[in-house]
Amino acid sequence: MAVVGGGFAGLVFARELASLGLTIELYEEHGRVGMPEHCTGIVSGRTVDIIGREARETILDSYNSLEIRFRGRTIALLDVGGVYRLDRVRLEDLLLESLRSLGGRVLLRTRVESVGSDGAVRTNGGEARYDAVILADGVHGSLHRRLGIGYMGSHHYGLNILVPGGGESAIMVDFRLEGGVAFSWEVPSSRGFSVAGAMGTLEGVKRYYESLGTRALKVYGGRIPAGPPAEMLWEGRVL
Repeated sequence: MAVVGGGFAGLVFARELASLGLTIELYEEHGRVGMPEHCTGIVSGRTVDIIGREARETILDSYNSLEIRFRGRTIALLDVGGVYRLDRVRLEDLLLESLRSLGGRVLLRTRVESVGSDGAVRTNGGEARYDAVILADGVHGSLHRRLGIGYMGSHHYGLNILVPGGGESAIMVDFRLEGGVAFSWEVPSSRGFSVAGAMGTLEGVKRYYESLGTRALKVYGGRIPAGPPAEMLWEGRVL
């Protein structure tokens, strides 16, 4: 069985399938997993339990409160209990190690050019055929779109910015709904910085970044599905 894409979804699928005794080959176009970094890394306690050891070993901070704002005004302070921020890059490194320990084969720096509904996976180095192919090529991936399966809708942009500060307090989410920004967030850390961010149009998140001035220590982000959910999830031997 092949898994195409070494992001979080592809790695979890590959590890779980390998743990069932299946022969797995994972294709990843980059030279390492976890990159480029794009996610804040906030998950629930239930998600940590589902992922298992790799998640528990990559917990950076924990939170019990969520402050909800509307255009800067606090409207609710919720007790969420057991919410965690994970080191997503290290998490994916550990998932890769687990996959390899289970006998999975990992093909880094291998770009998949096309996937056929018959299970054929074509790279610039040749072609292989599988009983089943799991496509995890991301929200804007061309492979699933060519087959007409998976997410086919539009997307927004999410931006994360590390800024000085931090401390133990609530995660804040501010619903702005203006200026091209749907909502912004601030996730404090016990490590001397906070993760500030915004989701919206490309121009909107650019303006949000500019509003922070020169405080940014690090900037990363990516595309986010705008909805609705995918209607078709498989075609032939491809899921």
